[in-house]
Amino acid sequence: MMEISATKEQGMKPVIDYTRYGARLLLLVLALFVGACGTTPSGVPVGEGEAPQAVFDEQAYGAAVELLKKKKYEESISAFEAVVRNNSSRAGPYINMGIAYRELGKYDEAKKVLLIATQANKKSAIAFNELGLVYRKLGEFDKAKAAYEQSIDNSSRYGPAYRNLGILCDIYLQDFRCAIRNYERYQGLARSEDKTVGLWIVDLKKRSGKDKGKAQ
Repeated sequence: MMEISATKEQGMKPVIDYTRYGARLLLLVLALFVGACGTTPSGVPVGEGEAPQAVFDEQAYGAAVELLKKKKYEESISAFEAVVRNNSSRAGPYINMGIAYRELGKYDEAKKVLLIATQANKKSAIAFNELGLVYRKLGEFDKAKAAYEQSIDNSSRYGPAYRNLGILCDIYLQDFRCAIRNYERYQGLARSEDKTVGLWIVDLKKRSGKDKGKAQ
């Protein structure tokens, strides 16, 4: 099974986070790229007594994104750090650093920068989805659930958060109603039906029916 990390805000194609599917051997793990809609960082207002920040360096940011797209994670982190040293008001560089750290398996570092991203743009569905991925990697399932739910609250049409929440409820929380509900919402938002998720829904409904029969 895979979780989805995708954003236009970062100027890059979706990054897929692969994770184990558990005991469901009948289902194939398929790569899925989703064009996601996210909020544009509005920036953090300068507080009283604080000096205005420098103009955001779009060129340097774009170069850092290119390094990330090429999977040059260490280099991209250094490049994003240089961007935020100049202007730390936008969520995008921190989200991208979070992705790079996660790809390197540095989940604590990823969590740190993604928390900054959620403060820089509290309405970013993308930032909270990425934070949920990292919390799941760290085994902090309740926090992962809260992050995905916040992502959905921020943008009710952001499909990746529904799918990722479904996976969390399905595999890690064993809450099949939650899983089915979020998989179905994800399917409703998809441009075309995701056959793999469709199979997951059918399987869960069958299992849920068997569990009810045993309870009776």
